[in-house]
Amino acid sequence: MSKDFGVGELVWVKIKKYPFWPGKIVDSEYFAELGFKQSIFKVLHYHVLIFGSNKFSYVPDDEIFLHTKKMLQSCPKIKSAIYQKAVDEIRKESSVLQKGKKKEKKGKGNNIGEESGVKLSEESPSCTKNSQRVNKKLESKVKYETAKRYIPKLPRKVQKQFAVHKLNIDELKRGNIFSFENEPQNKKTSVPESPFVAVEISLKDFSCPLNKPDIKATSKKIGFIGLGVMGQRIVKNLIITGHKVTIWNRSSMKCEIFVKAGAVQACTPADLVEKCDIIFSCLSGSEAVRSVFSGTDGILSGMNKFGNSNKSYVELSTLDIMTSEELGSKFTQRGWRYLDAPVSGSKEEANSGALIIPVSGDVELFRDCETCFAAMAKHVRYVNTEIGSATKMNILTNIHTSTTFATLSEASGLLKKFNFLSPRFMELLNAIPTSLHLESHRALLKNFSSYNGLAYQEKILNLAVSSANLFNEPLFVTRAAHEYIKKAKFLAPDNPDRSRSSSRN
Repeated sequence: MSKDFGVGELVWVKIKKYPFWPGKIVDSEYFAELGFKQSIFKVLHYHVLIFGSNKFSYVPDDEIFLHTKKMLQSCPKIKSAIYQKAVDEIRKESSVLQKGKKKEKKGKGNNIGEESGVKLSEESPSCTKNSQRVNKKLESKVKYETAKRYIPKLPRKVQKQFAVHKLNIDELKRGNIFSFENEPQNKKTSVPESPFVAVEISLKDFSCPLNKPDIKATSKKIGFIGLGVMGQRIVKNLIITGHKVTIWNRSSMKCEIFVKAGAVQACTPADLVEKCDIIFSCLSGSEAVRSVFSGTDGILSGMNKFGNSNKSYVELSTLDIMTSEELGSKFTQRGWRYLDAPVSGSKEEANSGALIIPVSGDVELFRDCETCFAAMAKHVRYVNTEIGSATKMNILTNIHTSTTFATLSEASGLLKKFNFLSPRFMELLNAIPTSLHLESHRALLKNFSSYNGLAYQEKILNLAVSSANLFNEPLFVTRAAHEYIKKAKFLAPDNPDRSRSSSRN
């Protein structure tokens, strides 16, 4: 059964892992005036103003609940400035509405009661029972969602300290490794500052715009091959920003929601070549790209059939260097313009148009793709004209990112063995990023006058490795770094600080 909410009604919404969050129903015509497309959901949705953040969300009716006093009393005690602000806002809104209702009752209540012959102070037994059931059910659900976020009590030795979150693969990928709360987790729950920090817009929801108002879509016809995890989100953002997109995917079922949103579906990659000026490809890897390029009715077939005039190709897939260079040469030999542009980032970043994209190849094509890149990425960097350079740069940046995550994971494991808790560690770690980037800059310039020389690093890493041995912790990356630094010291014993570059020269 769908619910019926009126504009201006106060509600609580449940969004994924977040607790119940207060808000207000907003008129959908407001969104229509701004040019937003209507949702193609089969389930009824409402536009909700989320208190505390002043942002809007498109929420299904089964995740919206009418505001009551009991919900306000049973809301979780969360140490979050935005959540507290949201609760304060719904309190104010609620008090204003109650004052308005009292005035209406004083002016009109008696007359209505006299004319209808019904006492306004009395409610039918069935209505009272139903409302009590709904409130109890909702209240228990709020308490259950809150209880799920509690963390069990710690051992006596660390009861006065902070709780530790167990490290898992999902948290590692998102980068959310440690807890930042300043209170015991078994007393208060913790949530991100707002539901809109990590809430993912549905792929089927094309009514929510990107926060990029300056994008004016190119007049060129865009083709897109590959609707995987990243591809779907990139295409969604291209459609939202007004680009004319033709799509192709091996599984045609994935194309349906994008066709309903305004995209055109091509029958084959060759068909897509005929219809489009600039073709983007975002596939799983080198083998998939080769298959789409040279397979039956592939891109090569379209190139031979429909000619090569004014056609361009942009490869967003992560390829090996050899495949990237070979693919680029095949396009340029036939008169096509080509860009090597491997995307980097999570699916959440792809969804919000915040990917990182290094680009190499044809400069003019890079300029023609400016609006497309703006829709899908937060940082786009042109490397040079040499095809394959962007792939190489992508490998280098991901080495840095991956090893950083790996070392943080290793530090987290040893942290638990030391019986320390993450917030204390994070307080010190939060001071590092600026100096870390400075050290990276010095390393690239081979300026090794830093106070933090190799002798000190070797000493600290030696302590880390010996401590890990006591607890049988492997610390693979840390041990590798230790061996690397020992080698650097051995090659330049007279000046340990300058020897950082010695092991690579």
